[in-house]
Amino acid sequence: MAPPTAEVVELKLPAFLKMECAIASGHRYTVHDVVDYFAHIAGGVHRGSPSTNCERTLTEVQKMPFGASSLVQFMRSTGEVVLLGVEALHRAARFPT
Repeated sequence: MAPPTAEVVELKLPAFLKMECAIASGHRYTVHDVVDYFAHIAGGVHRGSPSTNCERTLTEVQKMPFGASSLVQFMRSTGEVVLLGVEALHRAARFPT
């Protein structure tokens, strides 16, 4: 069986950050929610204490069996999407050798 294919959709950054990407404990999370959590609570930029319901729930998810690996996999997938999105820019910026 062939893997499912996804349509490539070009988005501006604000629209990408507003996309819902995860559901945990009955809450829906956007790309921004999860990236912000990793940057400011989980220690990507600095480690902080959760102060919102979103941050508290994601902190609890990380404590669950496979919770941390699920969130890390999401960040990896998000990074791959971003890299694919800037591939044309990278090619255009390269100087001929």
